[in-house]
Amino acid sequence: MMLRLRRMLSCILLAALLFVQLPAAAQSSSEYPIKELSIRINNPDARVTAKIVGKANELLTLELVRPNAKAGDGYSDSGLTNALAGVDMIQLDENGEATYQYIADDGSGIYTLRVRGEVTSLSYTDVYNEPQGYESDAYYADMWSSTYGKDPENPYTQSSVWLTPALLKISIEHAAKTIKNKLDDREPGRRLLMIDPGITNRLSNESVNFIWEQQVVENVAADMEEFFDVYYHMGGQLDGIYSDDETTMCTWSLDSNDKVTAEEYTARIDAIVADPFYQEVIRPQLVERGMKFSTGEGVNELQVLRNQSALSASNTSYMIWHNVMNSYKSECLKKAFYEPAAKFFPEVTYANYGSNDRHAALYTGNAHRYHLGGNTIKAGTHSSPVLYRESGSKRYSPNGETFTYEATPFGEVLGLTNSMREIMLSSDGGKTMPWVVAKGYNFSRIDTDETTLPYFYEYLIHLAMCDPDAFLFYGPGYYTTDDPVVTRLNYDSMNEALEEINTYMNKSGAKTLVDDTVPIDSPYILSGIESDGKFVWRITPDNTHLTAGQSFCTKTTGTPTFYIEDTTISFPQGKILPNINETYGYWVETPLGVYPEVKADTTSAEPVLQLIWFDKNGIQITDSETPIDAYAAKLYFTDSAGRDITVNFAQYMQNKMVNVQTLAKSKMTDKSGSIFIGDLKGDTPADTANLYIWENFNTLRPITQSMPVAGNE
Repeated sequence: MMLRLRRMLSCILLAALLFVQLPAAAQSSSEYPIKELSIRINNPDARVTAKIVGKANELLTLELVRPNAKAGDGYSDSGLTNALAGVDMIQLDENGEATYQYIADDGSGIYTLRVRGEVTSLSYTDVYNEPQGYESDAYYADMWSSTYGKDPENPYTQSSVWLTPALLKISIEHAAKTIKNKLDDREPGRRLLMIDPGITNRLSNESVNFIWEQQVVENVAADMEEFFDVYYHMGGQLDGIYSDDETTMCTWSLDSNDKVTAEEYTARIDAIVADPFYQEVIRPQLVERGMKFSTGEGVNELQVLRNQSALSASNTSYMIWHNVMNSYKSECLKKAFYEPAAKFFPEVTYANYGSNDRHAALYTGNAHRYHLGGNTIKAGTHSSPVLYRESGSKRYSPNGETFTYEATPFGEVLGLTNSMREIMLSSDGGKTMPWVVAKGYNFSRIDTDETTLPYFYEYLIHLAMCDPDAFLFYGPGYYTTDDPVVTRLNYDSMNEALEEINTYMNKSGAKTLVDDTVPIDSPYILSGIESDGKFVWRITPDNTHLTAGQSFCTKTTGTPTFYIEDTTISFPQGKILPNINETYGYWVETPLGVYPEVKADTTSAEPVLQLIWFDKNGIQITDSETPIDAYAAKLYFTDSAGRDITVNFAQYMQNKMVNVQTLAKSKMTDKSGSIFIGDLKGDTPADTANLYIWENFNTLRPITQSMPVAGNE
């Protein structure tokens, strides 16, 4: 059955179009040479424009070969009508040029435009191939390493497609064609392009000053726009781009990790301070966040960064510099790479290694008090946390606590889970594309020995519960060993984890139920996601907190129940789902709207409320003059036994409750005697409100006295 072809045709200057149904004999004439051009169409209503160049005024025959045409089916006279979506004729103008536009109704697939006649050039000049920016219907990993190519047995991993300086050096057309050939083979939603560090490093390498120069950013953006222009008009498809730019303008880069001499450092900061861009753009941001500059005759104001004390609570200057410059870096990357791509692919996504939305109230710094520097921003559409190693080093939280994740496999998973949650909860819409490590990454405590493989699965499952758009997989190669057995284990373990994740979690329409971080001393991790009209949960114990012979799961039917360290976690109307891999955690399914119940065996006295203040940059306020933009709350228990508590926030204004539905709600267990509830922000000025905490919205029973929001006391 012939499929209908809707045609729109226009010629440069004046061209004549004749639509005919040509008999097979006319098409079989061997005297006319044939030129072909193919393109992948992803939706039935794609509109494609081709430019044809040949002899002036020549009449040409056009054939549009439908998708899935077989050899001899339309490439010979006998099968012509079965393979063609349509046949046209077109006359070139006096310059030997014409444009031809078609909209095919033959579904997705490869279309081939065949021109019979003397043609010197056939190219696509415009492709309206919406929709772009598909979301994948599965959780998958884009692999840095090309050790393994497309593997039908492992549908959830794919090798990265790289745009490299070497490709661009040959020509932009060559680079675009090479990329197109590779991405044409990818499923919609998984057509990702990796921008090589050799390209992103231009921003630092071509800047004379330490701070990336806007002219360099514009130069790179112009080159990227030229590439995406060619790629788009060639018919290329693109869902997302990402990069691994690890260069920074932070304190440690400024002094090259203490490797520059005092004279070299002085020359560097003198050049920065003399730069008008620093004075007009960067310095005002530092001042706004409260940076304290060096003073004194003949002293450069940035000398304070050289003399920073990494662990000094009183020295916030280097953290403010660090976070301001990280945000500036994100802005540069956005201009140089995301915006040029988005001109042609409006729904394209972009993420860069370690460039994240991160609110200071959720910023637990690794070895540094990063929260003192204020908020940071992502480079494009998605935050991209680096989730490799977290345990064993001192960390600082915004509420003043110092802690360390245990240097154990569970401690590693707990730290990585919280790092993912901090950034996911800070990011607009929770959009993330995290970098994840393979089992064989030698510096990760997840990989201390073979017995830790189950915790590697748990690591990926709890990250997936935060609903990332893609995993950026640093693997399976790129390690200190070239052992093919180890590389294969890395590859297999990643695919095994993703297979289990996709068995119980449908990416399409999924919504994370994660709304807070896990207490650092919790003996278990609980994550949840809404998928396919139900709630799916993952609960993982710290096996070192189970006594010999003790089972974490105490009841498998009816109401699945788990017990660890005087805490009972039960799932009403729940059902345990079988693990696919040998892991330590459990899958539990509950009906939509049914949450687990957590009960501690001990009770506590009424908690005490403390408010923590933040300005609009996320800097904690310690004085009484700085305007308040947001506030957070911390509950202190009178003993350290801890208890489960559901905390609802509301504001009381003009004798009525407001914002009850929009502020945060948290359910956590804390054995340390305190619980930090996070960032709260209302629609009205903070100095007009009181904050109340209620145990139950229905009864509106306060569990502690209200605290005035005004005054910063």
